[in-house]
Amino acid sequence: MLTTFKSKRLERVCTSDKAAIRAYGVEMAGKLVQRLNEIHAADSVDFLLAHRIGRCHELHGNLEGTLAMDLVQPHRLLFTRDGRIQGIEAVKITKIENDYH
Repeated sequence: MLTTFKSKRLERVCTSDKAAIRAYGVEMAGKLVQRLNEIHAADSVDFLLAHRIGRCHELHGNLEGTLAMDLVQPHRLLFTRDGRIQGIEAVKITKIENDYH
């Protein structure tokens, strides 16, 4: 799948090891890279959901339409479906958030 980002800051953290380590530490940066690689390797969001990759799950309530994957507890990588770009499913990374429960 393809990924887009909600903000330039979020894109920088997600695409630069140095920025991710500075913002979240080594362990969290490693897990973030792992989750982004899993998203890129998947054919679709439905594949992530069906196989529970990264404990991928849909959110409800005021976060309806958003999906989440576990990072280092209690953090989650939040993203939404972003349609198709040149025939390939895309997602928009929207936030790295502490546990939203």
